[in-house]
Amino acid sequence: MSSEDGSDSGREAMSWGRGQEEESSSGRLGGRPLGRRETEVEAGQRTAPVWKCRFFPSEVNEKQLVDWHRMYAVPPEIEFIVPGPNDRADDPPLGCVALNQAVLAAGLRLPFPRIVRKFLREWGIAPTQLCPNGWRILLGFLILWDQFGFPRPSVGEFNSLYSFKSDGRRSGWWYASVKPRTGGSVVTQTPDSIKNWKQFWFFVRGPWQFSVNDTGPHVNIPVRYHELRYTSHEPAPEFVERARQVRAVDESFRSSSVLITEENLASARLSSTTLSNSRSSQSGKQMKDISALLKKKGQAGKGKRKAPSEGQPPAARPRTEEVETQTEVPSPARSVEEIASFPTRGEPSSPPACRPPQSSSQIPPRPSPRIPPTYLGSTPERDEEYLKLRGSIPKPLRDFFRSNSPTRGDIVELPGSARRAISVLGKSWTPDQQKYLDTMGTVESIVAASVNTSRAAIQLTSAAEKMGRMLNDIQVMREEGKKTQVELTEEKRLRTLSEDALLKLEEGLRKKEDELKAMSDELEAVNKSKADLEHDLEGERKSNAELKVALEKSADKDEAVAEFRSSNAYLAEQEVVYFLTMEELIETTSEKRPDWDVQFLRDELADLKRKSTLNPPSPEEVDQDLAEADQARSGE
Repeated sequence: MSSEDGSDSGREAMSWGRGQEEESSSGRLGGRPLGRRETEVEAGQRTAPVWKCRFFPSEVNEKQLVDWHRMYAVPPEIEFIVPGPNDRADDPPLGCVALNQAVLAAGLRLPFPRIVRKFLREWGIAPTQLCPNGWRILLGFLILWDQFGFPRPSVGEFNSLYSFKSDGRRSGWWYASVKPRTGGSVVTQTPDSIKNWKQFWFFVRGPWQFSVNDTGPHVNIPVRYHELRYTSHEPAPEFVERARQVRAVDESFRSSSVLITEENLASARLSSTTLSNSRSSQSGKQMKDISALLKKKGQAGKGKRKAPSEGQPPAARPRTEEVETQTEVPSPARSVEEIASFPTRGEPSSPPACRPPQSSSQIPPRPSPRIPPTYLGSTPERDEEYLKLRGSIPKPLRDFFRSNSPTRGDIVELPGSARRAISVLGKSWTPDQQKYLDTMGTVESIVAASVNTSRAAIQLTSAAEKMGRMLNDIQVMREEGKKTQVELTEEKRLRTLSEDALLKLEEGLRKKEDELKAMSDELEAVNKSKADLEHDLEGERKSNAELKVALEKSADKDEAVAEFRSSNAYLAEQEVVYFLTMEELIETTSEKRPDWDVQFLRDELADLKRKSTLNPPSPEEVDQDLAEADQARSGE
């Protein structure tokens, strides 16, 4: 492969952890390795793809880098550098690597652990190409395998549980996703979303890749962005069984926030941070909880299991720092080798299966106690008795006891009774081998008796402490009982008040129901009146409609009358009526008043008839009228 991929195994690893690229004359790092990178690609070389990360310039500042450097316990020789305006995460300067703050928050620690470098090298991606939740899953996976005492998993075993998906085309980022039909993820409760993590990236310079204590061949990791190389694997049966045992633990113990702690990272060799005893005890407590939960599940499940035969490895289980208490009191006689096998002061006791086999030609070996004899570590005051005792014990005996005692200390550090007995024995000390063995056998018996006496004292002290705690708990329970009694009395009083208030509410409710019934009756009467009014209104509407029709008919009639009166037929008829009326009037007048001269009226009427345009007289009528007029004149 090319140097860009970091696959040249023959290249000597750089002490500064530069990774894969070699420095060029035009791209050498200065005091601030930003802006300029390696020289332009030669003609014919492949051009790197354009990743979407180029559209996410860095938004970090110096203060943030100082805080993160201190927060994540980064060694002082490793530097955090603010990127320049033209720098991008997919193409860091020579000797540098890009990192996100979210990746450090997910649990990655510098310098890179060997197994993490192995995974990144197999996948062929830079550290920032794996999304933060992917880092949580990977680190939690490694921590779980370490806590259960399993062998360190391989990349293929991880790939058998998880697959990778791209965060968009040419994005450059990948996130881990659990495969279907594999039983689910072993690491649970990762964050649902992480806002704006892509902008907070920076460069790391210095020995970021390899630790000082790193041994074996160095495995470089890519620092530039590449396509992820993923090969799916079928899990081996033993790996499936390990995953099943891990999933048997409650999800709360497998939460990413519970697993990824500084204690667990250091315990799994994923961090070079040195932990204090108090912080290590927190990790031990968590591992005790896991062990207790596994024991509970085993008892509730298949019951007792058959013990493994000799030579057969025991079933994998979580490694805990819990110290098992031996219920049987050991024999007072102990061998020199057995006493020499006791753990030193402050050193945790390991299980018997992990100790080297003991052998002695004089005395047969006996099982060692599973608890460290820390009660032998009480140092007496350096008074006059102490000085006398120290001077009365031969130096060879003191040296022997210092190198073989359970505490790896001086004889004077034993309880007073044992020190005095050994002092008496020391007066008869001789270098003779047989007497040496007899003396040391007696010393061992005295030490064992002192151990038993001290253990009994410790048990009494523990019982007294338990009794004190129980009395304290009883007192607390009494106080809580008094508080509960007061609360019950108050609750009873409140209940009485509530019942009175409830009666008042019920009385008010009855009144409201009566008022509601009266209002309902009134509403019913109003509805009835409304129905009557609607009926009357409907009658009025019908009457108005009929009146309107009548008015329309009357208007038509008046119009017809007016039209008729303006017609010639009506005028002609009126004229005929007028003529007849005048003739009747003339005749009546001539009869009643013969002395009156009405001839002029007849002439006038005849003249009007002749001039009429509506009813013109026929010639015969005109002649008849004239004849009648002449006759009337002649008669006069």
